[in-house]
Amino acid sequence: MRRTAVLRAERAIFDLVGDFAKEIEYHDVHLDSTTYIHMTRCGNEKNPVLVLLHGYGTCNAYFAPILPKLAQHYNIYCLDHPGAGLSSRDPKDFTSTEECLDYFVDSLELWRKKVGLTSFFLGGHSFGGFVAGAYALKHGTYVKALLLISPGGITKQTPLSDEEIRKSRKKRNAFWWVVDRLEDFVWKRKVTPYDIFRKLSCAIKPILKLSFRYRFSRIPKGEADRYFNYFYESLKLERGTERAMFWLFDKGMRAQYPLEDLIREELRKTPIVFYYGEFDWMNQDGARRVVESGETLSILRIISHSSHKITIENPNELAEDILKFIESASFGQHEFEKRMEGSRPIG
Repeated sequence: MRRTAVLRAERAIFDLVGDFAKEIEYHDVHLDSTTYIHMTRCGNEKNPVLVLLHGYGTCNAYFAPILPKLAQHYNIYCLDHPGAGLSSRDPKDFTSTEECLDYFVDSLELWRKKVGLTSFFLGGHSFGGFVAGAYALKHGTYVKALLLISPGGITKQTPLSDEEIRKSRKKRNAFWWVVDRLEDFVWKRKVTPYDIFRKLSCAIKPILKLSFRYRFSRIPKGEADRYFNYFYESLKLERGTERAMFWLFDKGMRAQYPLEDLIREELRKTPIVFYYGEFDWMNQDGARRVVESGETLSILRIISHSSHKITIENPNELAEDILKFIESASFGQHEFEKRMEGSRPIG
């Protein structure tokens, strides 16, 4: 019953793309007797394959706005991560960063085998971008190109200078002291926003809805409400893999296993595009260093009039640029470099 309500909420988001929603297929791909990956598929199955992975706390339907344009050229699979969205819920309690990251990467690889893919373009938003990058590092022979949309986990931590430390201390008032203490408590006890919302969802539903409308203020209120309804209904599902955040990131949302240097060392031949919103909060430093090093086939694009939720806030510009990037990446290293010359970085 609860899953049915979430499935209705998912389809309500896809309905925002109009008649194209009728072309969306919904599938559950079983990895074993108890674990399955929920996914949607669209586009001509004879076309090249594009696989998309969503961000933390969202679902595959967040790609809906960019699908009508992309599906004209590609066979697209949008996946819910294991333990997230409408995929099977296994309340994983990881014991290490390596175990946690391997769980997501290995699940994606097992899904690839079940579906029978041998070569595909791989994209991911936010946390999904981190997983996509980690997958390419382990199974790069199957990945034709990487599309990392406001990806987390790229930038490595660098020591603060004395001046930066002084500036940081000047900003530490009583409010931020309280925030720091709360973050320490949350990370020590591994309490996710989902844990809190599940216990208080009925009591704070109006507040949550207002919060969503504020965070989704760049799109019409009616559309924002559909994303909220999905989130609210998903709170009623069992706990899944949301506690992975504590193993993959520190309390400042910096990756325990940053991909910046690994991409430069091991993915030199893989075409990569980094997308960030014009008003994005995600740290771009690592991506810029990857591009500016000249050691990889990578570019960086800034999508205008958007923040972190690029796929929702400016889907037309993003989809058009993705089409251009994949077309260029499909011509091989020399042609890609020629076509992308002068395009790194933008913004």
